[in-house]
This record gives sequence, structure tokens and C-alpha cells, in this order.
Amino acid sequence: MMLSVGCSHFPRPGTLLPRSGDEIMVCGKLYHTGTRVILWVDPHGYDAYRVEPRFSVPPAADASADADPPDATTAAAPAAAPTIAPSATSGAAPESPAAQSASTAPASSGTSTAPATSTSPATRPAARARPAPRPPEGARYGSWRRHVPSAVMEAVQKHGWSHEQLREHVDLFVLHYDVCGTSRQCFKVLHDIRGLSVQFMIDLDGTIYQTLDLKERAWHAGSANDRSVGVEIANIGAYPLRLDGSPANVRAELDRITTPVALTDLRWRNIELPRTLDEWYDSDALGRPFVVLPGWMKESGLRTPDFVARPARRSPIIGPMHGRLYAQYDFTDEQYHALARLTATLNRVLPRIELRFPRDDHGRVPPRELSADELAAFSGVLGHYHLTKSKQDPGPAFDWERLDREARAAQRRW
Repeated sequence: MMLSVGCSHFPRPGTLLPRSGDEIMVCGKLYHTGTRVILWVDPHGYDAYRVEPRFSVPPAADASADADPPDATTAAAPAAAPTIAPSATSGAAPESPAAQSASTAPASSGTSTAPATSTSPATRPAARARPAPRPPEGARYGSWRRHVPSAVMEAVQKHGWSHEQLREHVDLFVLHYDVCGTSRQCFKVLHDIRGLSVQFMIDLDGTIYQTLDLKERAWHAGSANDRSVGVEIANIGAYPLRLDGSPANVRAELDRITTPVALTDLRWRNIELPRTLDEWYDSDALGRPFVVLPGWMKESGLRTPDFVARPARRSPIIGPMHGRLYAQYDFTDEQYHALARLTATLNRVLPRIELRFPRDDHGRVPPRELSADELAAFSGVLGHYHLTKSKQDPGPAFDWERLDREARAAQRRW
């Protein structure tokens, strides 16, 4: 009888216990988010625990640090692929602050071949191939969060992280754009080539990928890694607005921009956009922009069939970052939806990640780096650009107020 009672608390041995498909993992436990999540253990997941490349990288490759990333189906990458920022060479990959993205801006890749009424991600012609870089070796993450008391670290070393310990010592959620265009490309560059990591990625269609348990210290934000969880949101990024050659009255109007503004709201709408934005976006017959994937990207990895990625706002957004104007297309509605639910969930499971952003005296999210004192006193959600002057992500187009509204609304519905 005692044996019967004891076993009644457990399923029959060998019983499959399915996931709902919306859970994230924290210290080995699953927590619902209300939106689609692919874990590293799931089919088609991205596993940052693995030490070998996720995609095909030739072991004999010996390319320079700024070589192009390989495509999963070819031994070498086209010239149009994003170039890689300097990072670890072969051997154990040391921890280093991640760049503002997994990659930098792509080179020219020609003109769009997709019709204006396309119902699937458009592509551009592929270019010539370049040799792939040698993949890094060793782990792309760590387990030690160096700001915690020695007694906690001793306990972690003996028993591993508990959820209670993690709740006390993780208080930042850092937002990045990936400058790779898709989560698949982001993982190839970040993990396979640069030897770095991030806990989450959000694809163009709003699919969230978790690559590590949140107990792990991912390498995505330099010294803030100790306190933080990070997310790379698929977006080709923000680029400096070149005003050289513009009439003096145009430059004077743009110089007065202190907060992000839609290009269509300016008097001067014929301002030349950065080349990369023209290459990665096109418009349909109704003037609605959509993402155009480059020809070298043989596979998008998007989980939604025939998905067309459209910026949440039609017009490019122009705004200041560290005293310089940048242009960027907005993220998709699907990405905001997923990010809001992820942010709300993180606040519940790691409550020191507060539902708040850095604010200036006017209540606006400042487009600048926080001082050491400001950062030390802050707990909540912030951009990579708040950590360093060398980064602009998630960029001037990121709608902080929308994230605030939707994350709080998600919590009210629970």
C-alpha cells in the first residue's frame, strides 16, 4: 500500500511529458511565457552548450578576422555576407564584450528580385564566395557571476545555481539587435564564428529561441554579463545618417532632432538613407516596406511559412545615438509581441529585473551611455547602448513605450 501511494505521485515510467511550447528554462525549471519558445533541446533549436559549430564550418579554414560567415550549406560564404568584427581566433575562446551585434553591416548585394506582392521572404542575388573563418573552440559561456559574494559562489560551485540565488543576483535584461537579419544567421555568427553567446534570440516572425539556461552567464554585454540576461532581436540595425552634401537648411533641421522621428514627419523627405537599409528593405505596391533577405542567405530559418517581415512602422526612424543621427527600420509587430511577453515573464521569475527603463529628467529613455553610478543603481531593462558608447542597439527605432505598455498588459492578463 505504501508503495502504491508513493508511486501515485509520478507518471507511469516511460510516459512522454510534452511541453506546451511557450516555456523558458530557469535553473532546470520551465516557466510559461504565452508565446512560442524553442529551447536548445528542441528540434531546430540553437544549442549554445555545444563546443562544435552548429553549422558547417570547414576545420581547415584559415581566414582573417573580418572574413565572411559561411552558409550552412556551403563551404564558403558569399561576398555579400555580413563581415565579422575582430574576435577570438582558434583555441579556447576567451570571454570578450560582444559587439553591438553578431556581425557588422553587409556589403552591397544588388537589387531586389522579389515582386512587390511577394508572400514569402524576398531574396537578392548571391555573390562570389570567400573562405570561411576557423571556428573557435571551447565553451561560449561561463557559470561564474563574479559580482556575487564569495559564500554564494562557494555554494554554486558545490551545488550549482538555485533559482533563489539567481533571483538575488540577476537584475538586468539587455536588448540587442543582431545586425544579421535572422536568428539563424545570428547564431551562426555569434556562436560558430565569434565564440560568444546570448540567452535569447527573437526572430523576425516573433519566435523566441533560448540557447542556454538562465543560470549560465552568456557573453553578450561585457562587464554587464555578470548581472544580466540578454536577447538578440533580428534586425539589420541602425546606420549613421550622412549629411555631407545636404543643403544647409536640411542639415539645420536634422541637427535639431533630439528624439526619434519618422522620416515622413520631416519636411525634407528625400534624405538619402544608408545603403544597407535600401538593400535589406523594399516596398510593395501600397508602399508598405518589408524585409528583403540577401541572396547568400540560402535558408532563412523562419518557423512561420511564407512569413513577410514588415516593420511595425512604415517609415524609417531617425534619431540620435551618442550625439550622432542614425536611421533604422522598426522591428516587426511579432517581435514586439514576443519581447513583451518575455520581458513580463523575466520580471516574474527574476523580479529584480524590474519593468522599467533608464529615464532622464524628462521621463524619456536617454540615447546615451549610463555613467558607472547610474548603471550601478539601475535594475531593469536597458539597451546595449546604455552600457557603452561604441554600441547603438537596439537603435533609435526601438519603441520603448510600446514595450512598456505591452509587457504590463501581459502581466495584467495573467
